[in-house]
Amino acid sequence: MKRWLISGAAALAVLLAYSSFYFGNASDHSAETYSGIVEQTEYDLSFKIGGRVEALYVDVGDRVKKGQLLGKLENKELQAKVEQAKAALALAEANVAKAVQAVDVTRKNANAGLLQARAALNEAQARYNALVNGARLEERKQAEAKVEAAKTAYEKAKEMFERTQKLYEAGAVPETKVDEAEVEYKKAKAEYEVAVQQLALLEKGPRPEEIEAGKFQVEQARAAVEKALAGLGQVGLQQADVKLAQAQLAQAKAALAEAEAYLSYSELRAPIDGVVVKKNVEPSEMIGEGMTVLTIADPNDKWVHFYLPEDKWQKVKVGQEVTVRIQGEQVKGKIVAVNPAPQFAVRKATNHLHETDIRSLLVKVKLPSNVYAGVTAEWIGAK
Repeated sequence: MKRWLISGAAALAVLLAYSSFYFGNASDHSAETYSGIVEQTEYDLSFKIGGRVEALYVDVGDRVKKGQLLGKLENKELQAKVEQAKAALALAEANVAKAVQAVDVTRKNANAGLLQARAALNEAQARYNALVNGARLEERKQAEAKVEAAKTAYEKAKEMFERTQKLYEAGAVPETKVDEAEVEYKKAKAEYEVAVQQLALLEKGPRPEEIEAGKFQVEQARAAVEKALAGLGQVGLQQADVKLAQAQLAQAKAALAEAEAYLSYSELRAPIDGVVVKKNVEPSEMIGEGMTVLTIADPNDKWVHFYLPEDKWQKVKVGQEVTVRIQGEQVKGKIVAVNPAPQFAVRKATNHLHETDIRSLLVKVKLPSNVYAGVTAEWIGAK
């Protein structure tokens, strides 16, 4: 809390000076003097929370820097809450990462399953269409050509087998040549018969049960596609889980910030560069919230208030240089404020002389930092 110390002695000194001048020697205005007490800005420092003082690191007269740690309260419980909040934050971060990974895995698997299911559907549909529509002209021509080729091979193999038998009977070839010719003959015959059967099937067309089986396969493949699409729908549900995890993460971050804020309340830090002028408590004492622990003064912010009579008002203004006497030495100062509202009367009127009240004007003079606060300053004059 920032406050300005205004000594009652200052006002009393001013009044005594005015009384001495105006009532002691009303006719001699050359003896006018104005004085005040040098003051400085002071800050009363307190903890935002109550508790037991663990340590104070400064004493009266010590110079401190802005942000310096001056003291702290016992804060083991607050530290434990911070650690707990950190653990909750780490868990929330892990949950977010897990949820995001689950979405990625589900999306990849669903897309792969969908592609596979659609390929299977296309294949089943093609087979079914072929069954329903029958063989194409190209397929029929290919089957006929295959029959002709197989027939030619069969006839050649048969002719070769018969010739080899005759040569064997004549003793021109061994029996093994007959066996080889017979194998080729039977193979060619089987291939020819298969080709003939395939051509017959093409000409006859598929059976009803084959068409029904093909139709069933198409329906199964279509169901697999629908299932794969439903798997993609799971991605949306898992994305909702990601949002929930992210919300919980934000909540964990806020909880940690709150815990750290309360922990910081157990520390007392200097708000400015200054000097400790008061120390109100000692370590191990119990204090309440807002109780003043230390008072710090700003040595660079010193001033004095003078109360000038109204006949001097036209001679002073803000920014004007002033000479004052402090502890026997002349010091330069500067007027930084002039209160436009008149203050108390410094001289009362006397009825028989038909005089009027003389009122005062408060003038604030900024002083160098090397003067001492609490001493008397006497107005000498203004340029």
